[in-house]
Order: sequence, then C-alpha cells, then structure tokens
Amino acid sequence: MKRALIIGLAVAACGAFASLARADAASVAFQVKHSGRFTARVITVNLNDPDVRVAVAVSRGGIGTREGFGSLLSRLQPVAALTGTHFGIKSNIPVSDLVVLGKRVNSGYVGTNFVVAENNRASFISRQAMRGHPAKYPTAIGAGPRLLRHGVFVVNPRAEGYKDPGLFGRRLRVAIGLTKHNKLLLVTVKEPLQFGELAWLMKDLGAVDAMAMDGGASSAQYYRGRALVHPGRQMTNLLVVYENPQRFRLVANRLAPGVRLPKTRVASTPAPLRPWPVKLTAASSPALVKDLRPADRIARSDAGWPRPPAILREERHDLEELLRRA
Repeated sequence: MKRALIIGLAVAACGAFASLARADAASVAFQVKHSGRFTARVITVNLNDPDVRVAVAVSRGGIGTREGFGSLLSRLQPVAALTGTHFGIKSNIPVSDLVVLGKRVNSGYVGTNFVVAENNRASFISRQAMRGHPAKYPTAIGAGPRLLRHGVFVVNPRAEGYKDPGLFGRRLRVAIGLTKHNKLLLVTVKEPLQFGELAWLMKDLGAVDAMAMDGGASSAQYYRGRALVHPGRQMTNLLVVYENPQRFRLVANRLAPGVRLPKTRVASTPAPLRPWPVKLTAASSPALVKDLRPADRIARSDAGWPRPPAILREERHDLEELLRRA
C-alpha cells in the first residue's frame, strides 16, 4: 500500500512537471504555415501567460545609431525577436513612436502604435490616442500601415503618413497581429507581397488586428537560438519577447540607454545570466553563414542592399562571437 502511494505521488508529480513544461513550451512557439502561394514563418506568443514579457529594444548607442543583429541578440538574449519600426537610412532615427519600460524614447510621425499595458493587455491604438500618456503603456512601438481592425481590412498607408513609393510594391514583409484569444503573432513571409496580400495572409493566420512592420532589407526574425531571417543591414530597434520574468529583469536595463526597470522586491536572487546559444547553420540561416565569408566576396545582401565593409566587419565579429558561444 505504501509503495503504491509513493508510485502514485511520483506519477502525479511527473504529470505536473510535464504539464508545466508543455505550458512553458506553448507560451512562445514557432510554426511554418502556408496560405495560398505564400509561406509564413509564425512565432506565436501567448499573452495570457503572466510570465511572458514583450518589450521594445533599441541599439546600444541609442536613437540615431545602429547595431548588428547578432550583437543585439547576444546582448538582449530574448527567446524571440522581430523587426521593429522603419527608420531613416541616413539619420538612423525611427519614424514612429517607441516606448521602453514606460519611457518614450522616440516620438514618431507616422503609423499606428502596438501597445502592451499591464497584465499583457495588448492592443493597437492611434498615435493621437497615446500622445501624452506613454507611461500608461510599458511597451509601445509604432509601425504600419494597419492591416486589420476587428477583422476588417483597413489598409491605407497614405492616410497613416506613408508616402515612399518604395513601400507600396512587392517586397519582403514583416507583420504582427493579435488573435481573438489574446495571442501575438510575429510573422515574416518568404515571398515578396503587397500590403493587401499581407492583410489577407494575417487574417488567414487567425489575426483580428494586425499591422505591418519594417521589411525589405530590415526583415529579421529570431526564435530560441536560431536566426530564422537575418537582416541585410544593421538595426536600430527590435521587438523582443521573454518567457521568463527573471531573465527579463536581468536584461531589462539593456533595452535602451538610460532606461531602467523600476526596482522591485523579489523572493530570491535570479541566477547569473549565461551566454545564449545561437545556431548558425546554412540550413536555418544562409545569410548568417554568408556573412562569415571574406568581405570582398559579399557585394550585396540577399535583399539587394549594399553593405559597407565596416558594417560587414562588425557583423562578422558579432557572429563569430556567437559561434564560439554556441
């Protein structure tokens, strides 16, 4: 009888641990999905999980500077990351709002804002609605155009301030969306497409609200140690996801220069931050492997953008450092 009780408790404990493991794994998950002739890489973030954190990160030097994708990942160590908002190629200044840990670090003039309030209550709001109340939202990032509003197609880039003709044609696209079950979709698309097609794709993936992010040579996507899509240029900002609040607290002060996480009392001291392994393989990320070749053999990225030798050297240094840690 005693033995049976011990076995029963052990089985119950194993089941509980297994359930926890499944819940953790389901909080941030990745899938490749097909919709018509388009192939979407979809990271699904369960915002119903109180441990999940979604944040905005900017380059190490702050607004007006860039940082290599590998350097950003190594420094911030998220479980998932996606391209942020558009920025000026010469000025490196983002064109939309950015709020990090409740502090506005950039004021923009185009697009719609994706905001995350306390308890992971996420939504899309206009720039005017957020004006004067950035502290209300610990996380906010502007981009666009808006693709879906409550399940209705609302694509109108010019009305949101986007006038660059280069944005309107077929190009590599990145988007985020919210489902009716409060799950955040971080999406990149393998094939070039237009905004209207992107809106249909996001709706087919289950989003009821969605907007486009920066794309083209800025397309970037990362998940659990793998760079799924590597950008063809250095980045100024990213949308990053964490599923462990302790890890988030350890890196929160790195999200933006001068922005600090408010001090809170914790029950125990978090474990020291360890290097985050990133798998750099030709199968999972050809662009990463290509960046490790001699600079004179890299004339252009896969997105068709020229990359100065200085940027290539910095990128190569970042990636080689990640390879040593992996």
